[in-house]
Amino acid sequence: MFIAIEGQDGTGKDTQAKKIKEYYESQGKKVVAYAESGTASEDVFIAKIAKLNYGTKQDIDHRTRVLLYLVNRYEQWRKLAEPVLKEGGVVIATRYWFSTLVYEGYGGGVSRSLITKLHKLVMPEAYFHPDKIILLTLDEAEQAKRLGTQTDKNWNRKEEVWKSKGNEFQQKINAAYLKIAKEYNIDAVDASGTIDEVFDKILKELNKKPATPRTRRSRRHLFNSQQTASYTAPRKIRPLPIIYDDSPAPQFPHLASPVLDQRYE
Repeated sequence: MFIAIEGQDGTGKDTQAKKIKEYYESQGKKVVAYAESGTASEDVFIAKIAKLNYGTKQDIDHRTRVLLYLVNRYEQWRKLAEPVLKEGGVVIATRYWFSTLVYEGYGGGVSRSLITKLHKLVMPEAYFHPDKIILLTLDEAEQAKRLGTQTDKNWNRKEEVWKSKGNEFQQKINAAYLKIAKEYNIDAVDASGTIDEVFDKILKELNKKPATPRTRRSRRHLFNSQQTASYTAPRKIRPLPIIYDDSPAPQFPHLASPVLDQRYE
């Protein structure tokens, strides 16, 4: 089982990932939980890339950041996720490729078509078959409050490249997440409240009948029939369709009309 936890900064993704891990471990299942960013990784290579990516002082182009994120995403999938999935265990990833689409695409101005193509080329098809995507959201006031109190033993999280941006940028990111949620028909989970209250909401999502989010419109899948996953899934699930466009993040996502760029099909 593959679970991806997505959402804005400050929504408690890592905290909830730990709770989900404990939940499945209590059922006797083998579980691995990791952050795709690599910020908490014990792997020296991955940790160094994470520090490069999240620092604000070095001059790194946003397209370079896409590649660095993709390195950590692939390496952790290969080293952590695939072995557990092969044994029928549970993989919990904090963040998903949607984060790069949102932050580097909508936020950094990198072509979403390019981001999508790179992920298609590098990541195994199995990565695009999550059993569940949990998308956590917060209102602007609560998010700002939480971001102001975040700490990390390794570095000042307030000075991270994205968290150091102002409220206008955070609103742009939040709107992009809402757009993706609508495009993929993902039910957002309100992350306000206590840790246990949010976890109860997540459990309700996890215990629903498994269904991979689908788009509101019919779209050809970007993967061809010759591609194969790196492991045999425990049951057949529909592949997660990929949507990408280069239009600005809308101020009113519920009014947005999705655009499919077919250059890479």
